Amino acid sequence: MASYFTNFGHQLYNKALNNIDPQIQLKFQNTLNDSVANPFYHYMDSKLIPGPLFNQQTVSLGSLLVPYPQYPSLAEFGHCCAAERYNSLELRAQKVYSKGYNFLFSYVYIRERSQIYLNDLDTFTSSLRWQDSDQPHHRFSAASTYELPFGRNRTYLSNIPKAMDFALGG
Repeated sequence: MASYFTNFGHQLYNKALNNIDPQIQLKFQNTLNDSVANPFYHYMDSKLIPGPLFNQQTVSLGSLLVPYPQYPSLAEFGHCCAAERYNSLELRAQKVYSKGYNFLFSYVYIRERSQIYLNDLDTFTSSLRWQDSDQPHHRFSAASTYELPFGRNRTYLSNIPKAMDFALGG
């Protein structure tokens, strides 16, 4: 027997909104940690500049090179929609009871992929990329059972009382 299953879905993900450009980070590296005068120091009203930024005289250069420097971090939670795909093919062979014996063998091939941010540049540019799942692609399963030949309507002890058949064979 063979069966094929496919699923096309979407998942919600968190989207960072206040990251520094990774190319700037790569180019200037440790220079971004240098302290500079804080342009938001006592700027207008503390309600407009939330958090400690209002009272800090100096900040790191890198903290000013994000899209919204007045906020430490911003993210959109539950952003829609990163695609996901699931495909599986199952092949199964089963030998039905014959003299109390049953055997089942199954092979499943699975390909599962979803869209994610692979690196900082993808996160900054909001570019989702396909990534294969780390789940194994091949799965093998085997099982068998053997029914003992004891009890009513069986080879041995076929004439035992019901109570004994229940305990031994049934």
